[in-house]
Amino acid sequence: MNAPVAPISIMRGHTSHARTEKVSHAFSYGVTLLDVDVDRLDAAEACSPVFSVGKPNLISLSLKKRGDLGQSTLSDWARATFASADVETHGCAVRLITFPTTEFYTFAPVSIWLLLSPAQTVRAVIYEVNNTFGERHSYVAKINDPDETYEAEKNFHVSPFFDRTGRYRFTLRNSAENFALKIENIKNDQIVHTASLSLKRQPATTKNFLRFLVTAPLSGLGVTVAIHWEALKLFLKGVSYHPKPGLAEHSKTYATETHRRIPSARKSQT
Repeated sequence: MNAPVAPISIMRGHTSHARTEKVSHAFSYGVTLLDVDVDRLDAAEACSPVFSVGKPNLISLSLKKRGDLGQSTLSDWARATFASADVETHGCAVRLITFPTTEFYTFAPVSIWLLLSPAQTVRAVIYEVNNTFGERHSYVAKINDPDETYEAEKNFHVSPFFDRTGRYRFTLRNSAENFALKIENIKNDQIVHTASLSLKRQPATTKNFLRFLVTAPLSGLGVTVAIHWEALKLFLKGVSYHPKPGLAEHSKTYATETHRRIPSARKSQT
């Protein structure tokens, strides 16, 4: 029998970005996220007096900044979104990996929704992406093989230093202790940008929450500042600016499996 899974975990690690199109640019910084069972929010909130769900606290999870912005529960929105990709959710848990609210500020460039089987195998995933213009888009993938990669057309404006052409390739690895995600932006069969997220789970104790506040007191704000700081450096390097296009017709894009091997950008330039 599998050991009970905690309703909430703290996820500490780092994110890295590397651009190889025209101008090389790379950076990495530490991040802290939460991994929450959206069907056990009361149990998650009971783990510590410094954490709350849907109301202010030192650390909190907003119910109105994800999914359908509070029109339905987080679980109902996620399960309906999975169902729209022809995924059966009965008997499965829904985990949300996202940036929490700290000091009453939150910005989550990506929130990752995992549909887990009773054996903790990822059956489907939603990447809910936010940009700094206040817009959102979800990339949805049905996972038939946890070792498979999958691709989706790029349908959302994230950075003004990339246009909206090309596609994304996603590689996800999830275990009881670790979570890793790599997203490659591919244009003309070449990788032009890679973003990765590497996290390790920790118990959601008051001690670990307070450690998070001491070591990263402005977590959400820090992410926003980092985005604009790296954008300034790209601008100073002379990278072309792309005006924000209108939103895509649909708010969701569905991914498909792929076995194709994409040559690295570095090799293509030699």
